[in-house]
Amino acid sequence: MIPEYVTERTMICRSCPICDNVNEICNASLYLNPKTNDVEVYPKKGYIKGCGCHLKWKIANPMSKCPAGKWLEYVKKSET
Repeated sequence: MIPEYVTERTMICRSCPICDNVNEICNASLYLNPKTNDVEVYPKKGYIKGCGCHLKWKIANPMSKCPAGKWLEYVKKSET
């Protein structure tokens, strides 16, 4: 994984209102409206549930995706 992607993903996650920065997990007890960053404790139309993943592992995995769609897709640079 390219370090720039890891840095970018880390910054996005840490600024997300459902990120538990103390335990470094995406809080699976909360729901996020990805357009407004509004947070709810109950399911609501247009809201995405936090995935509950440990961010250290998820961020570094190029195949992982943010359930709220906040990450750009990882594109491996071809070596020419």
